[in-house]
Amino acid sequence: MLAIVLKRKDWREFDELVSFYSQDYGRLDLISRGSKKITSKNSSYLAPGLAVEIEVVKGKEIDYLIKVQPTSLFVRTQNDLDNNLLLGYILNFCLKILKIGHRDETVFALLLSFLKHISQPTLACPNLAYGFILKMLTSLGYGAQMKNCSICGQNQGLFGLAIEKGGIICHNCYAKEDPKIKVEPMRLEDQKNLLAMQTASWTQICQMPYSVKLFSNIIHLAQYHFEIKINRFSL
Repeated sequence: MLAIVLKRKDWREFDELVSFYSQDYGRLDLISRGSKKITSKNSSYLAPGLAVEIEVVKGKEIDYLIKVQPTSLFVRTQNDLDNNLLLGYILNFCLKILKIGHRDETVFALLLSFLKHISQPTLACPNLAYGFILKMLTSLGYGAQMKNCSICGQNQGLFGLAIEKGGIICHNCYAKEDPKIKVEPMRLEDQKNLLAMQTASWTQICQMPYSVKLFSNIIHLAQYHFEIKINRFSL
């Protein structure tokens, strides 16, 4: 089955515990026997960020990885420090939110498209980290409503992001809203970019202006829905 390597870590003397996100079964944590040995045939194909074909056998408590084969989908750039930092940030984010057994073809396609993009000879871009988080939110049904006020539905006088209300709200609703509801004012440009980023290509996201406030909005949105702490990304 086709799978993306998320993480590998030591497991006993010569084995490793490897986390994948697979096309068929979603998140899998598998024991790879002997992959720490110099003679291991699987070891070189278990670098985080690689797309590989894997074979799995059932175990009593945990399943085992018995075969790994490389694919021709893309080759990860090993010596690009900035892209490796970006890759590590995204994979760590995925490990936090994708539970074992969770399967979603849209999420798999999103992760695969992102890895294909950064495997190309292109400069790492902080926008990609936040664009990925926002696209993940959208894929899982948590995208922010940005075209119209999340309360009254009108598209005039849009003011700020009310995460608990599902998106942007207008000035009138802001004035009437419970003051306990947190609303983050947004510039018009950031409103437009938050809307566009949800469906934009990776190249288009890189071309958007850098905005600390916009990225802060995305982080807060993700922390609210996923109920985890997410650190900011910087190169």
